[in-house]
Amino acid sequence: MTQRQKQISIGAGAVILIVTSIFAWYHRPANNANVPRGVWFICTNDSCRNEFSMTMAQFSDHHEKHYGQPVHCPKCDSETVQHLPTQFFAKTSKKS
Repeated sequence: MTQRQKQISIGAGAVILIVTSIFAWYHRPANNANVPRGVWFICTNDSCRNEFSMTMAQFSDHHEKHYGQPVHCPKCDSETVQHLPTQFFAKTSKKS
């Protein structure tokens, strides 16, 4: 194999790796390891105070259908919902 053929083979391998990585990035599942339980909300209506969650697929679907509109409480249909922060745990292979 000549030097030129080696360069072409390495370049083609790099291009395949990049294209595969980009494809995998854009076609990952909606609920992934970064947000496994979805998005949590709480209704701020004093008579309701319902806590509910939406999967990332449901949240994305709501965003597509109702762009710019707030999420409604499924119990009282109020627009006064607030996003709840969720706990985040970093998973590493190093034991401490």
